Amino acid sequence: MCSYNSINGVPSCANKELLTNILRDEWGFRGYVVSDAGAVEHIIHSHQYLNNSIDTVVACINAGVNLAVASFKYDYTPVYFSIVEAVNQGRLTIEKIREMMKPMWYTRMRLGEFDPPESNPYKALDLSVVESPEHQSLAVEAALKSFVLLKNKEFLPLRKLIQGKVSIIGPMADNKIQIFGDYGPNTDSKFIKTPLDTLKVLGTDFSYAAGCVDSTPCLKYDNQSIADAVKDSKMVIACLGLGPILEGELKDRATISLPDNQVQLVKDAIENSPPDTPLVLILFNAGPVDLRWAENYLRVVAIIEAFYPAQAAGEALYKMITLAEPMANPAGRLPFTWPTSESDMPAITNYTMIGRTYRYLTHQPLYPFGYGLSYSSFSYNNLKVYPLMTEIIGSVDVTNNGPFAGDEVVQTYISWPVYKEPTPRLQLVSFDRVSIDTGKTLTVNFSIVAVSLFVWSDDSGWNVPSGYYDIYVGGQQPNVTKSVGSNVLKSKFYFFPKS
Repeated sequence: MCSYNSINGVPSCANKELLTNILRDEWGFRGYVVSDAGAVEHIIHSHQYLNNSIDTVVACINAGVNLAVASFKYDYTPVYFSIVEAVNQGRLTIEKIREMMKPMWYTRMRLGEFDPPESNPYKALDLSVVESPEHQSLAVEAALKSFVLLKNKEFLPLRKLIQGKVSIIGPMADNKIQIFGDYGPNTDSKFIKTPLDTLKVLGTDFSYAAGCVDSTPCLKYDNQSIADAVKDSKMVIACLGLGPILEGELKDRATISLPDNQVQLVKDAIENSPPDTPLVLILFNAGPVDLRWAENYLRVVAIIEAFYPAQAAGEALYKMITLAEPMANPAGRLPFTWPTSESDMPAITNYTMIGRTYRYLTHQPLYPFGYGLSYSSFSYNNLKVYPLMTEIIGSVDVTNNGPFAGDEVVQTYISWPVYKEPTPRLQLVSFDRVSIDTGKTLTVNFSIVAVSLFVWSDDSGWNVPSGYYDIYVGGQQPNVTKSVGSNVLKSKFYFFPKS
């Protein structure tokens, strides 16, 4: 798919260097290229790279776009409607159009669209298969494995019933739509378990209040309902977040803060509940949010990043919070750097990469890339590294020192020797999620392919610098302030690329 961006000044859907020279000629791609919705029309109306449909359809077809998804959202006439006129003017040939059509038909043939219906196994599928217990279990597993535990003051897991009221509050506590995130399906609600559905049994009694009348924007905030819900509570679970109302396609955020009234909701819950009542914060969002306030609150004893766990949200959260099974021991790790505030983030117009992503970061983030806590603790020993001609192999011993069996994500990072071209300060080159029983040690093998060491030079293309590389192996990045508690081992290896 070619999208809305330009590459070296040329819109991606008109970029022959990208779609033909590289994608097809260099990489051997034999499928078809489809545009993102309206991307071809944006060449005229947004990029102003060309000024009419004839020139644009010729440029896109010659670049290699087989299929254009038009967008009627902006009342633009679809550019590919001009193919006939371009042929009539001699700008395109019938042979060229046939050439562009073939990959689409070949793909449909490979998919069996023209085969007899009885030979297509998917024709026999019905809801008993789609809604099978195996598929529902998979939804729970996917949600469980994605959760990231950001904070835990030795409060979780809950191993016994709370003797008293558990208060479940916030706009995401019983929200069957927003927990799916952007581009979520319209599904049968009978399979959706919200946090309220499952977490209300954590105590002998429960209360619930959304607080935010208008869902996640929380412009209409009912503070009295929160005060009433948390009165005499033994535990508070606050479910906050963004949802597709606030983030998604065409919905860039101007700030990484949660809506003000969502933060106020937590403050009101703390103020109106007994002084020794713990609060667990569960977040439903895709992009990072400013959590300095929650990190600093002593009453916020745990923070769970749930992302958008969809239909199994409630069941998976219950299993994680209670450690209902070994797989529920949290082992998700952050797939991005979580900045402290938006002032730490480079402007979107800055393409130098300075300060962007963990690879070029120049300051300590709130949570580093690869961060995530566990109910167990792990230690690393006996790191061995063996550079070969085309790869680097190694091993490390990982011990589960904690009270629970669980998964650990073994992360391997490298930093480059001094080189004539700029290199990242650090780069993840290998990771492996492994299960280790309590008190046991597992030897984990890893391999780093030479391509992971490549550095780009405008003069000579991709090269592997010769010299001594630093290698770090552990359950997190090296040299971070926000630590998961385990050690990170460091070694060196000399690599001389095979000519």
